[in-house]
Amino acid sequence: MIHARLLMPAALTAMAAVALASSVVSAAGPPILPITARIPVDGRPTAIAIGDSAVWVAVFTGYTTGGVVRINPATAKVTTRIPGTNGSGLAFGDHAVWVTDENSGLVTRIDPRTNTIVARIHVPQSSFGIAAGAGAVWVADWSGGGPFGRGNRICCHGSVVRIDPRTNRTRIIPVGSETQRVAVGLGSVWATNTADGTVSRIDPRTNRVVNTIHVAICPIGITVGGGAVWVGHCNPTDPSLQGTVTRIDPRSNRQVALIRVGNEPNGLALIRGLIWVTNQADDTITRIDPRDDRIVDTLAEPTGPQHFAPGPDALAIGAGGVWVSNNRDGTVARIDVNKLRP
Repeated sequence: MIHARLLMPAALTAMAAVALASSVVSAAGPPILPITARIPVDGRPTAIAIGDSAVWVAVFTGYTTGGVVRINPATAKVTTRIPGTNGSGLAFGDHAVWVTDENSGLVTRIDPRTNTIVARIHVPQSSFGIAAGAGAVWVADWSGGGPFGRGNRICCHGSVVRIDPRTNRTRIIPVGSETQRVAVGLGSVWATNTADGTVSRIDPRTNRVVNTIHVAICPIGITVGGGAVWVGHCNPTDPSLQGTVTRIDPRSNRQVALIRVGNEPNGLALIRGLIWVTNQADDTITRIDPRDDRIVDTLAEPTGPQHFAPGPDALAIGAGGVWVSNNRDGTVARIDVNKLRP
């Protein structure tokens, strides 16, 4: 059952009231994130991952152009630019960088030792989110294994593509409708299906969907941590569901909490025991305590060097900080997590 305290204000407990109040931006604005570096990447950063002592960022510059940039975390500078991919989603795993391109129908594999492309793997053309773990690389696909569109109509089915990193061979697993993102954890692979408001749970040993979990409308971002699965929702037509994150209990495979955060929650990650959520439209990051679903704080990201609102999107921890891709101002921000209270 969804927590009633988050859906019916009259039933709010004192603790929940404090939790909700802490996520409201006051007239003076929320506290500012301790950003120690802001790195231009010459494009729109769409995804970010840590691996091989580097920060890797997928960069979108156009429908047929883009690439990956490698950042040295010690100097907070871009050291390498690897062209040749649209830069939609990105993951690091099995000693490689994996990049999706939703326009070409390819996943690009990069060797971090040489910073070169070593393989291009054919997948459905509308592949976007990607994650590595459980012995494979997993790709979220809007089209269900078919072409991106049929005429002017986008194919409504979805799938998850499993890539074997030893052979680069693929297997398509049908899931829900318009599959957007994927995450690995708690012995399963989890995929958000935006069009039908579900999350698919896949057993990586059998490559089969073992549960389909109904959540609030328009699930998109997803992460696993703190003993649960967390899902951010894009802006639905129902105002009561806007700016919310769902908590899924993996034992019951049910939605057990709906937590109000900021506007357009997109990126989610477990960082030092808390769930971090980027609120792209608010230029803020909300932190949730998974022990009681309480909002710990909501922190603002200041305007970037181009004087644009940053639009925080994906985030990752490692290499000496928390790294956030800012979709609107074309930068990656490094946050000193040690300067934040637990």
